This record gives sequence, C-alpha cells and structure tokens, in this order.
Amino acid sequence: MKLVCGNALNYIDSLIEYLDLFDKIFIFSDFDGTLVRFKKNPCEVRLSKKAFYALEKISKNSKIITAIVSGRKISELEFFLGNNLLKNLNLFGCHGSEIKFKNMDIEIAAEALESNKSIKSIQDIIEKKFINTSGIIFEKKENSFAVNYRNILNSEKKKIEDLKDAFLEFEKKYPVRFLDLKKVFEIVPHNINKSFAIKATVKKYCKTLKENSYVILCIGDDITDENLFMGNVNGINIKVGVASLSNTNANFFLNNINEVIMFLNKISYIN
Repeated sequence: MKLVCGNALNYIDSLIEYLDLFDKIFIFSDFDGTLVRFKKNPCEVRLSKKAFYALEKISKNSKIITAIVSGRKISELEFFLGNNLLKNLNLFGCHGSEIKFKNMDIEIAAEALESNKSIKSIQDIIEKKFINTSGIIFEKKENSFAVNYRNILNSEKKKIEDLKDAFLEFEKKYPVRFLDLKKVFEIVPHNINKSFAIKATVKKYCKTLKENSYVILCIGDDITDENLFMGNVNGINIKVGVASLSNTNANFFLNNINEVIMFLNKISYIN
C-alpha cells in the first residue's frame, strides 16, 4: 500500500489499514513537546489524564511495543510516567544513551561511556563560568549536560550567544556533539542519537519475528527526533507542531499534543 503524506489524522483509516498488515508495531515517541507541554521549569511538566490513558491503552496492546525516547534522564521519565505505565513501556533517556527495557534495570549504552569524562569536564567549566547568570538552569545527566535558558532575564540575554559559543568550542575539542534545542543547549556523546533506540529495540524484540513482519512508527517535535526519522526510512514518521512537511524527514505531521493524543487513541484499538 502506498501511503500519502499529510496530517496523520486525515489519513487515520488508511494508516490503521496499513499498520494492521503487520504482526508487530513499534512506536517510538518523544516526551516533551510531544506528550507533555513545555514548562518554564522543566521539573513542573505533568502528563495529562488524556495522555496517560492514551499511553496506557497503547502500551497494553499486545501487538504494539511502545518506547519513550527523550533527552531527559530515565529517572525523570519514571517520575512523570508513574508505575502503572512503566510496567509496559520501554524507556530511552539522554537521547538514547540510557536504556531501560520494561521490567529491567537501566543500562548505559557502551557507545556513550567514552564521552562521559569529557562531558563532566565541560559541565564543570560551564557551571563555573555561568554560575551567576540569572534564570538559567543546569541540567546534569548521566551521559549529557544541558543548560536551559527558558527563564533567562532580559538583562542577561547577551549571555545566550556566549553559552552557545562555549559549547561549539567544546564540540571541536572533545568527542561530543552540540544540540541547539528549544531554549536549551546540550552536549551529548558524539556517537549517540535517538535512532540508537530503534536499533536497540529491534535487536531485543525482533529475534523471533520474520523479516518484514513489523513496522516502526516514530513521533516527535524536536530537531533531535529527526535522527529517529532518518533511522526509520521505511516506516511511518510523524512530526509534531508543524502545518507542513518542509524541513523535516517525517512523512506525516500532527499540529499539537492534543492531536498526538487523538492519534494514539485511535491506533490503540488495532488488534
């Protein structure tokens, strides 16, 4: 079946018909900006009841294997999602370098370990240099380091370019990659991105599946989710928060989080 492109909800019947052709469906979803709205303080985000129930239905469907792929630490995702959801979800934190398959302990991707010492050095330097900049939040993670400047004071906004320049210099010197995200600058291991979640999940779950018996569906709103889309060339990719498909590797879009929830609800009934 050839799938047309556009708003995923407009083609939901065709998408469900297509998904139903496969024995297994893998869903990889971003968290912030896709399932929850951004907050000035990133610790204050909350999963709405509608989002919770949509995720619950999806994750309990035996035909669907669901993963959350986020720049957040897994420990944060666990807090926001809660025990009831965690029983049936796979989690990838720090852009794929932290791995927690359902009912298993957290693992660190071996590919990330070589960069950790460098990231710790960068973190120490940035914190000392910008510790007195009002309105920024340092986000220390196991395998990455971020600076959230969503609340930076107007009088301090000139520091944003200084921060960016500092991160770009570190990218030249260390085995790390710089991410310019939504009001966040982040440094991550140079050889890790969100597509790692696809590789790790397929490796774990597809040993007993026949070739071409499964399909992958990715949903995300951020530039980091483009790596998910590029790692899912033959699957379904949905960009959130755009009204067109220019400047993205996705083949469908949804306009906002409400549409994401509606979409997840509709495909949760596939059997």
